[in-house]
Amino acid sequence: IWLVGIYGTLMYIPLSGFAELWAVPYIMETYNVNNEVASIASIMVLLGMGLGCPLSAWLSDYLQSRRKVMSWAALGTMLFFLIAIYIPGIPLNGMFVLLFIGGLFCGGQILYFAVAKEQSPSHASGTAIGFTNGVLMSSGFIAQPLLGLFLDLVWDGQMTATGVRYYSAAVYQTAMTAIPAALFLAWVIMLFVKETYPKVSHVR
Repeated sequence: IWLVGIYGTLMYIPLSGFAELWAVPYIMETYNVNNEVASIASIMVLLGMGLGCPLSAWLSDYLQSRRKVMSWAALGTMLFFLIAIYIPGIPLNGMFVLLFIGGLFCGGQILYFAVAKEQSPSHASGTAIGFTNGVLMSSGFIAQPLLGLFLDLVWDGQMTATGVRYYSAAVYQTAMTAIPAALFLAWVIMLFVKETYPKVSHVR
């Protein structure tokens, strides 16, 4: 249950740490657009995840595996965020598409609810799901200030005319390395989680 909770926490960082806070200033600085345009980046991640959750549940039932889909979700999200962060010269609309696909893969993390239930005895399944979700919710108050700390650590000393720290696109890129790193760790954690998809016994 702890492993599943930590997996969910790490998989939630693209939402809690990026889409909900740092995506807008990052896109504004990288593409020199206003906050209204930049906010589309957050929307695309959330839309992708909204579609990815039911798709991953369907795929998990089709493949009869929670573990495979959750592992693919971590790797897929990591890949598209790596591309979005590090590949130079991506058009703004292309960036929105990449973030949507990253969110789509990130939807696979929703299966942690099913795994928490299936790993637990029936009388404790509600407690297990609640505990797992509680661990996951820690992602918000950990990831947002942590990414801010990384920004301060790699800050190159530039200041605005009003005396506020100025973070260049390169500084954002370096700090955002924490996101794919967290997703890679989520994939590693899934190596230690057993398959929980229920086996159906056929009675003649």
